Amino acid sequence: LAQRPRHPEALHLLGILCAQTGRVDEGIDHLRQAVALKTYFVEALGNLGAALVARGQDPIEAEDVLRRARRVRIAMSGALDSLNVAVAAALALHEARRATLA
Repeated sequence: LAQRPRHPEALHLLGILCAQTGRVDEGIDHLRQAVALKTYFVEALGNLGAALVARGQDPIEAEDVLRRARRVRIAMSGALDSLNVAVAAALALHEARRATLA
């Protein structure tokens, strides 16, 4: 973080460390920064939601963050499914072309 203070993965890990060692508010701050820098960072969203639950001050915000994490995970899953279909189609086309050349 000293070299790259806006590194989402480092902020995420620092946020987890802080939350797990009793510095929950500080952890939440770092996790919020990670999510702000990388809006579809599903792991950071999930850990932010967990830290908000642990803090226990705003259950509505915690629920909103956890629902957002679930929506992102579902969206990413759909994108990966589409990518897998595209890769499979491209490989099938490649194999078909290679077979006609043989």
